[in-house]
Amino acid sequence: MSTTDPPQTGSPLLLGAVDSHVHAAPFVNDETFLVDVFELAVAAKAAGLSAIVLKSYFGSSCPAAYLANRHADGATVVGGITLNRSVGGFNADAVKASAYEGTYAGFRPGRVVWMPERSSLHRARLLGIDEAGMLSPFPRGDTTKPLLPEAREVLEVIAEEDLVLATSHLGPEEALAFLVHAAEFGVSRFVITHASNPGVQWTTDQKKRAVELGAYIEEAAICWEPAMALFHYTPADAKREILEPLHEIGPQHYLLATDGGFRVSPSPPEALRVFVELLRADGFSEAEIRQMAVENPRKVFRLDTPDPNPRTTRDRLGV
Repeated sequence: MSTTDPPQTGSPLLLGAVDSHVHAAPFVNDETFLVDVFELAVAAKAAGLSAIVLKSYFGSSCPAAYLANRHADGATVVGGITLNRSVGGFNADAVKASAYEGTYAGFRPGRVVWMPERSSLHRARLLGIDEAGMLSPFPRGDTTKPLLPEAREVLEVIAEEDLVLATSHLGPEEALAFLVHAAEFGVSRFVITHASNPGVQWTTDQKKRAVELGAYIEEAAICWEPAMALFHYTPADAKREILEPLHEIGPQHYLLATDGGFRVSPSPPEALRVFVELLRADGFSEAEIRQMAVENPRKVFRLDTPDPNPRTTRDRLGV
C-alpha cells in the first residue's frame, strides 16, 4: 500500500498510516485475538494503512511478520521481541536474533525491542502479584543502582542494530532512568509504550521528560476502552490523560496506536479510525494527525530508510 492509493475502507486520514502497536494470532489459544496476522495485515491495507507493528507477548513476532509480508499482500508488518521471561528476560542473544529473523526481500521486520510486559516487576507491584522472578533493568527496580549486566548487553545490541527501545511495562521513573543509560550506549530510537495505559500511567511531566530524552510518546486507543477493566485496570480518561497533554506537548512527539486485536475490543483499523476522528473533533488539524499517524512512525521505525544491514548468516550472527 503506497501513501497515495485511496483506502477501500476507513478514513482518508488513515492513508499511509502506521498502527504502532497491535496484537494478532498466533497465540497460546484461539479465543483471545480477533484475527490472525494475515487477516489483520489485509484489513489494515484495506483501511489505507501502510504498516502495522506487531507485538508478541511471549517472544519474537518476526516469524509471523515474515509470513504475512511474503504471503498476505497486506500492509507491511514490522515486528520485534518482547523481553518477558519466556525469552530469558534481558537476553542479548535473543535480541540479536530477532533483528534478522524474518528477513524477506531485503526487509528486516525485527525493529523493536519491547521491555518486559507480563514479567515486569513494575506490573507485579502495581497489581499486587508475586514479584518472584519479575524483571527490571535495575536490581529490584532500584534506579539508584547500576544497570544489571544483562540489561547493558541488551542495550549494546539495540544500539548496534539501530533498533527501537520501547518501554512496554517498565514504570515511568524506571523507564526514564533506563533511557538515560540507553542514550549513553548509543541508542537513539525510543518509544514510550501506550503512555496513558493505566498499567504504566505516565504523567504529563513524565511524558515531557521522555520527549526531552528524544522519545516518541505512543498513545493507544485501547487505553480508554471498557476492555481495560478485563485487564485489571480502570479505563483512562481520554480527554484529560491523552488529549490535553498531547495539545501541550505537541503532535511532533507522538505516535498513534491501538494496542488492539483482542476479541473484547474493536478491530485495530476501526479503533484507529475512531482515534483519528476523535483527534480531529478535538481540534487537531489533518496535517497534525498525519504527522502522528504517518510521518513520525515511518521515521522512528525506519520505513523509508534503506537498511544498511539487510541480511546475515547463522555464522555471522553468532548466537
